[in-house]
Formats: sequence, C-alpha cells, structure tokens
Amino acid sequence: MKTKFGNQRLMILKDVQKIAGNYSKEYWKINTEAFNSDLTDEFLSMIGDNEEDSSLFNKKRELISYLEALSYDDVQFVQTAMYVGRDGQKGIDNSENVYDEIFSELSWSSDKNIEIHQISEKILKLEEYLEEALKILF
Repeated sequence: MKTKFGNQRLMILKDVQKIAGNYSKEYWKINTEAFNSDLTDEFLSMIGDNEEDSSLFNKKRELISYLEALSYDDVQFVQTAMYVGRDGQKGIDNSENVYDEIFSELSWSSDKNIEIHQISEKILKLEEYLEEALKILF
C-alpha cells in the first residue's frame, strides 16, 4: 500500500533507526552484565547523557544532531512514528488514519528541542519502535 509519507520520510526513519540501533548495540556491549533488566525506562534513558559514558554520549549526541538538522515537521513525523511503533497498531487497514490519530493525541510544543528530547530519551527502545512503525506505515 502506498502511503502519503513518501521516500524521504522513509529514509529519515531508517536513518534514525540505524543511529538508535548503534546506540543500543554499544549500550548492551558495555552493560551486558552490569545492569539488571528491571531498571526503569527513566533511569535507562539517562545513560549516555554525560561524557563519562563517552561512546554512548557520542552516539546519543549523533541522534540529537541528526534530529536537530531536520525540519520541525520531520521531527514531529519521527516522534509520531515512534509512538505508532510503540503502541503497536498492526491490523489496521489504513496506516494514514493510525498516524493521524496518534499525531492528534500528542501534545506538541512549539519548541523543536523539546520534541527531540522526547525522542532521544527513548533511544534504547527507539530502534524497536521504528521497526514496528515501518511495518505499519510503509
């Protein structure tokens, strides 16, 4: 099914997914034994926020820089797709309706940096969310 989202947005999602995947791989390589999987998502989202975790910091910074270079509309698209993938809307015939419904439910700030933060704080799960979003939206 052809969607309204187009090839450019498909490439954006794939780029973000790749960056997030690189972060995840590095995170698990470093922390395989160090952490118990019962840690909260909030705590996990803070890992890589300081330069002491330099390889993770650099990979998270790569994601943030990539998103900063996008238009506000494209950042909104990435964030909405992230939630489409997270909430698992499989089996819906019209992917545009799923996207539009989730887009309209989100509270949008006029500050692109706030939206980027919303995406980057979920970096550890972002690859997985976007994988699902790609199946649903494209």
